[in-house]
Amino acid sequence: MNAIAFLRSLGRDNRARRERRRNLAMDLGLYLGNRLLQPLDSLAARWYSSHERPVVFIVGAPRSGTTLAYQLAVRHLPLAYVDNVTARFWMAPTLGALLPLGRWSATDRSSIALDSVLGSSPGLRGPHEFSYFWQHWLGEHPTDELTPDELERADWAGIDRKLRAIAGVFRAPLVVKSINFVDYHVGWLADRQPRYRFAWMDREPLYAVQSILESRRLRYGSESTWWSVRPRDVELWRDASPMEQVCHQVSHVRRALEAAFESLPETRRLVLRYADLVADPRSGLERLARLAGVEPPEAALSALPALENRDRWRRSEDERRMAMRLLEASP
Repeated sequence: MNAIAFLRSLGRDNRARRERRRNLAMDLGLYLGNRLLQPLDSLAARWYSSHERPVVFIVGAPRSGTTLAYQLAVRHLPLAYVDNVTARFWMAPTLGALLPLGRWSATDRSSIALDSVLGSSPGLRGPHEFSYFWQHWLGEHPTDELTPDELERADWAGIDRKLRAIAGVFRAPLVVKSINFVDYHVGWLADRQPRYRFAWMDREPLYAVQSILESRRLRYGSESTWWSVRPRDVELWRDASPMEQVCHQVSHVRRALEAAFESLPETRRLVLRYADLVADPRSGLERLARLAGVEPPEAALSALPALENRDRWRRSEDERRMAMRLLEASP
């Protein structure tokens, strides 16, 4: 993506935002700096590339606990990940991971918070979704459900090379959370790279719907503005009510993941229920560790905090009944 397309894409979303508006001048500076570092990063990626280490993708519908699972994984398991510092080097992630702050992330991670704002984790070591990286490699599209032709045109070899290099820097399997860019492509990715594994965070759809509506209002000041994962038929739902849009969004993502996970061998898939994870995070992390092929440190698992289950309905009873009806009617 060139600089003009990059800024145009950011500007459209920034104008609609009420919360966490971007500093476009700073982002342009980061873009240009990344461009300059690309040749050096290509050399570093060749040096650190690791072919044997798995990559675990955390997937799920928006507001299903994917960020919490990501935070728990990187805080308590010996896994490579992209923190808020490395994320600024989306075109040069190997160099970003090699920075001192990035290397410290491989050791003491007790400062990683288990809270977030719309998927963004606080602090230098907080895990990042790395969205600029995916936008750079995949380009800008009107939806997040790419066609087979669009997927074939993407440089997946280049994406995989960078992911392997980050894992190589940390000398550990890599865990990635990128629901916008991976949710609809689990089967496609699994077919092309046997090292890829997938952990699906699933939440009771009713509460995911409620949380997405609240997230729309927080981000844009209105529940009418689409937020997060966009299915291929998103334009057909532009004139629908916010409740109808979000029920379709959640149902559509869950159906896509159900279909993809059915074809994956058990060694490459894991389904974590949000309610189960917050009730027993140790069991969830042990299962995630087995998927990634790492040994969970007993000291880290013993230090797990108590987690709060936020599955409570906060809207009107009429809205609850409407959401249940829409979710049940979804094909």
